[in-house]
Amino acid sequence: RYVKYFERILTYFNGENQPGR
Repeated sequence: RYVKYFERILTYFNGENQPGR
């Protein structure tokens, strides 16, 4: 689903900012 893709992108961006999700 698109949600999985979105979650992966968010994690990738958040991982560089603050890994929490």
